[in-house]
Order: sequence, then C-alpha cells, then structure tokens
Amino acid sequence: MLQRSQIIGIERLFKTLNSEKYREMMLRNIESSVLASWVLAIYRTIQSYGIDPDPLLAEAGIDKTLLSQHQARIPSFKSNILWRLAVEKTKDPLIGAHVHEYITINSLYAVNAVVQASSTPREMLRSTCRFSQIVTTAVALTLEEQGNRAELFFKKVGDVELCDQAVDAYMFIIYWTLQPIMQLLDSSEQFFKSLEVTRPEIDETELYEETFDCPIKFGGQQNLIHVNVKMLDILLPGSIPAFTNSGEQMLVNHLNKIRNQDIEMQVRGAIMELMSTQNLSKEKVASRINTSARNLTRKLNEVDLTFNQLVDSIRQEKAISLIKQLEVSLTDISFQLGFIDVNSFIRSFRRWTGMTPGQYRKIFQITK
Repeated sequence: MLQRSQIIGIERLFKTLNSEKYREMMLRNIESSVLASWVLAIYRTIQSYGIDPDPLLAEAGIDKTLLSQHQARIPSFKSNILWRLAVEKTKDPLIGAHVHEYITINSLYAVNAVVQASSTPREMLRSTCRFSQIVTTAVALTLEEQGNRAELFFKKVGDVELCDQAVDAYMFIIYWTLQPIMQLLDSSEQFFKSLEVTRPEIDETELYEETFDCPIKFGGQQNLIHVNVKMLDILLPGSIPAFTNSGEQMLVNHLNKIRNQDIEMQVRGAIMELMSTQNLSKEKVASRINTSARNLTRKLNEVDLTFNQLVDSIRQEKAISLIKQLEVSLTDISFQLGFIDVNSFIRSFRRWTGMTPGQYRKIFQITK
C-alpha cells in the first residue's frame, strides 16, 4: 500500500479537474509521445539481457540525456524503433512482457500509485484510462461495458502504429498493478476473464497464459482485456478515496503540460536537423514545423522557453557527447553544432563547463 510520503509527493504532480470531453480534445491536438521514464524502463530491460542499449538509443534517434529528465517526452515512433531494435538484439519478441520488472513509481509518473489508491476495481480501471495519457499519448485506454461484459480496450491514437511489444508491456503492467490487490478480495472468481491481442502467436506465448491464467486469442482484431463485471464494484481494502479524488481533480493541468511540451519536442527536433547545415535560424525552424517565427516565439513563451535557450541547451548536450568521441576533431564538432568557427565553440564550451574542450577531454581520458 502507499506510504504517506508517496501520497504527498504524488499530490504535487497534478492539478484541476479532469473530464472525458477534455481528454478527447487533448488526444486530437498532441503529437503521439511517451514518457521518457517509460523509455528508461525499456532501456533497463534491454540491459537485463546483457546488451548495451546505448547504440540502440542512438540508432532510434533518442537522446539518452532525456531518460533522466522526469517529465521529458519522446516521440512514440522513436520508441517503436527502439522496441524493434531490442527484439532484433535480444531475439525475444516478448521482451515487452518483462518491462514491469523495471518499473518504479516515477516510471509511470505515479499513475500506478494513484490507481492503487482507488476504492473499487471500477475506479481503478477508470483511473488507469484517465491517467494513461500521461504515460503515452499513442494509446487510448477505454473501459466499455455492455450487459454482463466489461472490456478494457487499447486503441491506437494518431498515425503511429501500436507496437506489439508496447502492448505487451502495457498489458503486463496493468496485470501486475491490479492482480496483487485483486488477491486481497474474498472472492473465488477471477478478475481477468479473457484477452485478445493483435500480435501473432509465437512459441513463447506461454508467458501470457501462465500470467493471466485465462483464455487468450492471438492475431485478433483488437487489443483488449475482458474483466469480471461482477467484481467491478467490490470495495477494496486499504483504499484512499480522498486521494483518488484529488488526483483526478489535478490531472488536467499535467495533461496541459504534456501538450505544451509537444512544442518543445518539435522545436528541438527541427533544431537538431538544421544545426549542422550552418543555416539555423528561428525562421527556418518555424518553417520546418509549419508555423511562423512570431507564433513560434509565442508558443515557446507559454512554456517559459526561448529559441536561443533551446539552441544553447541542445548544443551543450551534443557537445558533451561529441567531445567524448576522441576521434572527432574540434573543427568537426564546431561544424556539427552550427558554430561559425572553432573559437566560438571553445568560448561556448568554457561557458557551459568552466573548461576548454581540450581540458575536458583530458579529464575524460583519465577517468574513463
């Protein structure tokens, strides 16, 4: 169960009231993205196979420094590339089913903790649906009930296809979040009745069967979990209704932040694409993301950023990465970062780190 310190910390994460209508509006207006700490869990899962994930991150175009930034977001198409590369390297198409082992309270931005504070299984599932967009905007979770059936659907949002491994990860995380609480109930019935997944059946799918212990249909038309409707309104032991209500009331502001972060993500991508062309300007970046320079300035101001701050931040991150590659000359680095000459790069590097690139390299060589 939740500790008081966890509850206090989580309450600081969210603000104002949530509604289904507003959530649907949000989904139509934000680019499909995933929480960086979710990608960090994937990273750690790949590591557990004895494989270095860093080259895979680089190939997927994911900046590793983002993984340590609690609220950072990554385009979902890049996480799909990372999943594909992970399967190729590990030879395990069910690698997603192991991600739950590397999830922490921060990995899902405390969504799992808020869910566990619910009063009933119905409330747990509805909270899971509402809060799921914090973790990823590529999937919409909906609880649909008709007669004696209740089903949790995983539906694609936007143009990015649902990756089999991402669906595996999500389903197993939901299981491992809900099942321990379901076991506390005085009921002889199973909560999970059946599953349908679009992924094809493979030899290793016994893991699905052993975990969920219910009929599973592979190669289906949709991804869904059929839950026991009779158990949806059972009062859960140890629930914290007041905390659940406050969490729901404070959700929209954070979803607003996700939408605002989208502009930062787009601008960062455009800057990185244009940086080495020696033709980087606010106007060029604005054109790349189909807006005007004036509108770009306004949007960045809304998230307390400026264009120059983003350029400087990206240059610093990339400079630190490139300077550790000893075979890359300072001239090449300055060109890749879009500086007009090496001296301009050295001055900026000294401002960022307090030392010259050469001094930094010497320290890196000694400590590596």
